[in-house]
Amino acid sequence: MSAKGVSRALQDTAGGLLLTKCKSVKVEGKFVAVSVCSIEDHGHDEHSSATITGTTSKVLIEGKIPIRADDVATCGDVATGSSTVRFG
Repeated sequence: MSAKGVSRALQDTAGGLLLTKCKSVKVEGKFVAVSVCSIEDHGHDEHSSATITGTTSKVLIEGKIPIRADDVATCGDVATGSSTVRFG
């Protein structure tokens, strides 16, 4: 498994901005997005109430799974993440 960039709340997207953040860990000055993460509305139907869940169990932040680049939202959009801070 290759390392993937950590997603940051209110900076990275999965169609819309990732909104759910941890309270104690920052990456590049932004709080890390954690599961289950709400996503800003970015369209109709499944895009109006999308969420995203992290896909790794190797790292927990505040007992929650962080979101990483390439995690897939319930609407089918894919998360972006940091190009410099990664984990497997």
